[in-house]
Amino acid sequence: MAGHKKRWSAPLAALIGGSVYLLFFWPLRDPRPAVPAVHGALAIREAKIWFMPQPATAAEAPRIEERNIARGADLLGGTVARHMAMIPTLKMFATTVTANPAYLEPIYSEVRQFHALGGELLFGTDVGYLTDYRTEDEFRALTQCGLNARDILRMLTTAPARRFGVAGQKGSIAPGKLADPVVLSRDPERDISALARVRFTVRNGRLVYGQ
Repeated sequence: MAGHKKRWSAPLAALIGGSVYLLFFWPLRDPRPAVPAVHGALAIREAKIWFMPQPATAAEAPRIEERNIARGADLLGGTVARHMAMIPTLKMFATTVTANPAYLEPIYSEVRQFHALGGELLFGTDVGYLTDYRTEDEFRALTQCGLNARDILRMLTTAPARRFGVAGQKGSIAPGKLADPVVLSRDPERDISALARVRFTVRNGRLVYGQ
């Protein structure tokens, strides 16, 4: 853990202008005592940490959800104002914690709010931590957040190209840009999992994958 802390904490803080925003869905009624431990584990003292408590019973779920939405709106509004992007990686929650909708919906709600506020979403996964490399579940989870096929396609193409400063060369098909198209076998507007059904991949004008 110590090596990871040294390697990642300073670059991460510098990457987003000295402030790190962390959102935890925490099964504790009072998570405040955990904050010093989280700071210590991450070695990022300036991290701003929001804990979003999960309801212990069905009866208290509406009250907890209402409070989490209000707190989440404050956090998400700040990240959008600072032009920060979000990489949701939603499959991990359902795979490693629980697929219970009562647990997942508040997480989906944060992505939904961030998108509604105009926040930039980028596609990503927890491959490496997860041993399942398939992306269909990630795409389906994003639709649960209210995103449609075009929104998710932007997460895979134009949004990362713009974020990493290469929109003039990549991210869309246009004269003068690199010839790196991916051809799908089905229409993702009819079935979002089609984004994982790649028929051909072209790199620098050369076919590198084909079924």
